[in-house]
Amino acid sequence: MSDAMEVDGKTPSRRSSEHKEKLRALINRYFRQLTTGCGNKACRNFHCASTQGGWKGDRTQAAVVAVELAKDGNSHTCENASSLPSTSSSSSSSSSSSSPSAALSSSSPSPSSPLASPSPSSFPSSSFPPSFSSSFPSSPPSSSPSSFSPSFFLSFFFFRFAALSSLSLSLPSDPRNDPPLTPLGMERVSDMVGLCRTAGDYSPLYSRLRYAFSSREVLNRSFLRPSLEEGEQGGEKKGGMSWEEAGKWRATSKDSQIDLPALRRCYQLLFSHIEAERAIAQGLVELLSDNTPIFITEPEHLRVYLIILECPVIYRRENYFSILYKLCCRLIKIPSKLTGVLLGWLASYGRTGENEYFERMINSIQALISYRLSNSPSLYNDPIVLASVKSLGYFNVANTMDRQIVPFQRFYNEVLNRVIDNKNDYRIWETRSAGFCYCQYPFILDIASKSQLLKSEAEAQQKGAHQSGLQQRNAKNRYLELKIRRDLIVDTTIHQLLEKPYDLKKQLKIQFLGEEGIDAGGVKQEFFQLIIREIFNAKYGMFTYNKETNLFWFSPFTFESTQEYHLVGMIIGLAIYNGVILDLHFPPVIYKKLMSKPVVFSDLEEVDPGLYKGLKQLMEYPGDDVEDVFCRTFEVSIEAFGETNTHPLKPGGSDIPLTNANRNEYVDLYAKHILADSIERQFSAFRKGFMRLCGGNSLALLKPEELELLVCGNPEIDFHKLEEVSQYYGFSETSTTIRHFWELVHGMTTANKKKLLFFITGTNRVPFEGVGQISLNISRSHAPKTSLPVAHTCFNQLVLPNYQNRKLLEEKLIIAINNAEGFGLK
Repeated sequence: MSDAMEVDGKTPSRRSSEHKEKLRALINRYFRQLTTGCGNKACRNFHCASTQGGWKGDRTQAAVVAVELAKDGNSHTCENASSLPSTSSSSSSSSSSSSPSAALSSSSPSPSSPLASPSPSSFPSSSFPPSFSSSFPSSPPSSSPSSFSPSFFLSFFFFRFAALSSLSLSLPSDPRNDPPLTPLGMERVSDMVGLCRTAGDYSPLYSRLRYAFSSREVLNRSFLRPSLEEGEQGGEKKGGMSWEEAGKWRATSKDSQIDLPALRRCYQLLFSHIEAERAIAQGLVELLSDNTPIFITEPEHLRVYLIILECPVIYRRENYFSILYKLCCRLIKIPSKLTGVLLGWLASYGRTGENEYFERMINSIQALISYRLSNSPSLYNDPIVLASVKSLGYFNVANTMDRQIVPFQRFYNEVLNRVIDNKNDYRIWETRSAGFCYCQYPFILDIASKSQLLKSEAEAQQKGAHQSGLQQRNAKNRYLELKIRRDLIVDTTIHQLLEKPYDLKKQLKIQFLGEEGIDAGGVKQEFFQLIIREIFNAKYGMFTYNKETNLFWFSPFTFESTQEYHLVGMIIGLAIYNGVILDLHFPPVIYKKLMSKPVVFSDLEEVDPGLYKGLKQLMEYPGDDVEDVFCRTFEVSIEAFGETNTHPLKPGGSDIPLTNANRNEYVDLYAKHILADSIERQFSAFRKGFMRLCGGNSLALLKPEELELLVCGNPEIDFHKLEEVSQYYGFSETSTTIRHFWELVHGMTTANKKKLLFFITGTNRVPFEGVGQISLNISRSHAPKTSLPVAHTCFNQLVLPNYQNRKLLEEKLIIAINNAEGFGLK
């Protein structure tokens, strides 16, 4: 017998028969593994039904995948393989429900169903070389039920597999014929689109997209960023990644490994085809509507959510409830141990300068909330609103994890803030009642709502003080009344505030001794402006002024007692509760410290830019000779009152040289000394005074930036907008005096504009909502035309004589705004 006829005692026919039986058994083994599992609850094989969070699909898909796994050549069987049903040749003739051929013959979905799972013909119908496609049927015969047998299907898939196996082929070259579990990538999708365009048939593309976007397993391995060696200059590997290659790409909390630019290009390409967009949307509906429990155990399992968040379909109103809402429900159910991973991925948008995409995600969720509240205003019982608000919380946290990506105002929801009952919501939050409240998610509440919460808390505390009997002596007094001497404004204020500790949260009324002004709001505003200016006067030495930043900082060396600092804190609290904007010039770090937020080195920049720059240069110094070049020890020297004061930054600091190894510690300790240690006594008194009025729980709802806006208002003044919202009495918009007035105003310097605003409103800043809240009233006076303008700051009213010409108007107006204090104010 010749070698061609017999090897190892076996004829080619016998070897071929044994090979086929092994392949048949392997396919059956994979099918059972995918449909019934190995029985091991701890199994971690993705392609096993026993694995939590593993592969899932119907029996038709399992049959297709079983053939693809067998074709792969790598082992995908479970470690606990012994518990699987027998895979001997005899098993192939068992019950029809446990074989891939039976599944294919009995589970084909109706092609007319819009949500039907992809049929086998959607994927492998031409996924083999033409030479073999012509040798075997491309689809099962359908002339009669009897011809549609399980044995035919098994033979059909087996012989196609055997043909490919004999050629040792890898992934098909035509992406339209990819196996269903093949990950998507830009190159693969682009090739598929081109081939479909050439063939004039896009149906393979649509089927492929629908299947891929209905499978979180496929999406979790799609659009991954290959390493440099995978392709030319880091581009996608020719032909794209296989399922196994994609499985090797591990995600971290800083990097999802998703190629976001390629993903966006892919979406841009696909969304030029309306049917492709529809196929993606249908796939996502299927994916997100599946109520099967999802077990997320690895960072890689979260990629699907980032891919969906980038998908333009979630911004379509028709997909708000079917896709975006369902996505929000999935996001809020992510295990707590993995939320940090998602937050890290979202925060990376700021590091990579992709702010617009991050903002687009926020806007889509905000649009869902607004749309839902506008059509079904159920604030506390609507699951769509609640899930959306909760998921928005992830973006709020990520927004400031590394660097601020978008302004915090982007998280305010206008519709919600218009309909919410702040007092009721605060009551739910304060009493810790069971259920949802928006105070738990304060990022969505605007400053106006939070200001109302502060006032509601003050009213509740004031009422509690009355009921406890602490104020029965002064129960008849509805106001905190202060009688102030202009020449002793600081002393008289301190004295009276200390005498009335239980009245501090009442509405404030001011009377300047010896003056006739009745406080309907304007006198109070003037009081705050004058006392702030006096306290910050250099003669007190309480604060230092930085000419570079035009900001004040606490003086580390002062002869003043802590009582004055305590007063400044109380003044800020009084201003908040009385709705008065202050002309304060503190750096933002002050408001972080007031709210007990940690300070960092970068906060030093606005306190002392020169020192910040020098310390930063120290940290970035490239040489290894820091000790010789800088010649410093762990101590600081500060000059005050003509003397130099030296302070160690740590025990024994004068004997510890600054070196390469310890320079970061030196910088941190130096910044801490300036921002905290050196002003501890002064700031502690200041904060104590502030907390006497703002020490309630509602303060925690504010961001430091919001507290600053609440105290200081908006420094940006748009006088063109102010002109638009102004009202006239005795004049009209076209009156000569009015036209001359606005011509003069728009031509003024910034300093004179602020003086004019102070003259009319009692403050040179606008409310945090903008100039639209001012409602400037300009009235015609019947006084002689040579009279000066008069302002009623309580009503934001400017009274103008009907001046004959522009020159006279300018002359009188400039005199008035430069002599505003105590003059013409009522």
